[in-house]
Amino acid sequence: MCQLAARTGSRQDPLHGLGSKALTKALAMAGGMPVRSPYRLDMELGLLYYTVDEAWAPLSARVPRPEGFIVIEEVDGRPCTEFRGGEEGDRAVYLMVKKGVDHLTASLEASRALGRRLHFLGVKDANAITYQLAYVMGPPPRAEVRGRGFELRLLGAHRGRLRHTGNRFEVLLEGADEGELRRRASRLSSLGKVLNYFGYQRFGVRRPNSHLVGKAIAKGDLRGAVDLIIGRPYPGEPEVARAFRSLYDSGDPEGALRAIPRRGYELERRVLSEYLRTGDPARALRASPLPPPSSLKRTSHTYSTCASQGPSRGARYYPG
Repeated sequence: MCQLAARTGSRQDPLHGLGSKALTKALAMAGGMPVRSPYRLDMELGLLYYTVDEAWAPLSARVPRPEGFIVIEEVDGRPCTEFRGGEEGDRAVYLMVKKGVDHLTASLEASRALGRRLHFLGVKDANAITYQLAYVMGPPPRAEVRGRGFELRLLGAHRGRLRHTGNRFEVLLEGADEGELRRRASRLSSLGKVLNYFGYQRFGVRRPNSHLVGKAIAKGDLRGAVDLIIGRPYPGEPEVARAFRSLYDSGDPEGALRAIPRRGYELERRVLSEYLRTGDPARALRASPLPPPSSLKRTSHTYSTCASQGPSRGARYYPG
């Protein structure tokens, strides 16, 4: 998901040594030109510039999750909830509705219930209510599946590829100053063009390393990719995750496997199990229960880094 760049001053992780005030004066340009980000997370994800430096204070608002964050997948320019299948086709199309459950958990449980591999057009948020299409090749094995936090309903048959054209969001802000919100939206609208990054939602903030996994795979460092998937704990992760990752990094992969929770870490469990069984990092990576998103996220990181090159050269055109 793309992120429009406007500095709000709400994060507390300035990159030490950058001298953000000096950079602001040196890099801010007339007419709403970009300013260099002083935040460590932005540096790691390639989000090097903010379109406008307003130093807005954080809004005293919250998004009630999951009910206040609704994601509706768009297919061929229309909400997926409006999709209607036919009588004939090479695949059976379902509508998946999930609430407060991650994509991997829901997709694996649904695939087991169907007895067939379920295919998706994209991965949706965990802490939200989401609507998306899914399909199995061939005739439908069941008309409906209900699981923990999700349901799957048959929409009919379809022939050929389904075209994912985006996502629609309905976000509820509680306690927001509506006037201030409108002023900020108006300010951004007045700029005409903004830096359109792949932002935090694409990479995550608790463990933003999927693009590094993709980089390791692209360089042929498959063992390094396995290490990045299973080890290297991040401070913002739950304690149980930091525990098994630390065991792996300390040279105890068997202990790490025993410590991985049964729910929520299917990727790590499958990759580590296969690595311990075969000693082959390539086979371990192929054991991923879903096609790994790391290459896509590496591409997203590269895009955001390239988008930042325009402001670094004084350009007024921002790709995206």
